[in-house]
Amino acid sequence: MRIADRLVVPFLAVVVAALPGCGKNAPAPSAAAPAAAHDHTAPHGGELVELGEEEAHLELLHDRKTATITVWVYGKSVSAPAVVESPTIRLATKDGEKELKGVAVEAKAGATLSSTWKFTDPALDADPLVGRIRVTVDGKTHQSPLESDGHGH
Repeated sequence: MRIADRLVVPFLAVVVAALPGCGKNAPAPSAAAPAAAHDHTAPHGGELVELGEEEAHLELLHDRKTATITVWVYGKSVSAPAVVESPTIRLATKDGEKELKGVAVEAKAGATLSSTWKFTDPALDADPLVGRIRVTVDGKTHQSPLESDGHGH
């Protein structure tokens, strides 16, 4: 067999594979489809905070008029509430640092675990809030600023 004969078959296979079928334009090859977008919308209208590398989320709703913050705790998705012990807020005030513990919302009497916590203190009437929140989700402790740099009311 001649060298030219051995090259013709592979060459034709490449040409045929590159041609669109039946005279129609073949769609351009695409990269793998992106992963489904995951929702970063706060269900209660608060500010959504990512903890770790998408390990957990918090939703913080600051009500300056009532000097409260309501905190909803979620796992990897905001559709999956995470039941945890009370988060802790360390708040910088004009009188120094203050540590606040939340009160469980929608929990049975005497329960120490909940996915929703409410913090009430006169110092929470400030805007912006300067401080950090700490919470343990699935055995891992996370900390985050109370308000992001771009926070606004």
